[in-house]
Amino acid sequence: MNFLILAHLIAAPDTPAPATGRAGRPEKDDEMRGRCANMLDRKSACEVLGLPEEATREEIENRFELLVKKYRRLAPDETPSAGGPPFSKINEAYRILIGYEPLKPERFRELSLRGKIRHVREHYMTEIAVGTVLVLLVCALAVQLYGIAEAVRAVP
Repeated sequence: MNFLILAHLIAAPDTPAPATGRAGRPEKDDEMRGRCANMLDRKSACEVLGLPEEATREEIENRFELLVKKYRRLAPDETPSAGGPPFSKINEAYRILIGYEPLKPERFRELSLRGKIRHVREHYMTEIAVGTVLVLLVCALAVQLYGIAEAVRAVP
């Protein structure tokens, strides 16, 4: 049983599974619909940013920076001039064109031991290093103070 049919059965067990072609892929009509929807998203996103559809990534980023400077001090729903899109639409269009996908939160309890070690190393390495240095400095200071105290006791 391929993943697409299994996912469909989990989501809606009472409805028939989608037709699949070779190797469990959706039929070509479904693929074409997906591509057309993506092209419409790109087309409308380019319209929001005021760019041609064949704009490069650099052009998209430059245009977004310009619009960010223009909208900087406005509320998310405000428009700087009549007929302009609100900044939330501009931000959404930029994310569509760049291919931004938000990070999925990690559940620490569900990670394996290696995953937990990697998580701690990635997120807390600075704190661990600073804490280790502070502990070593305190130990060195304690050893020095102990040596001074012994020297003071030895003097008659």
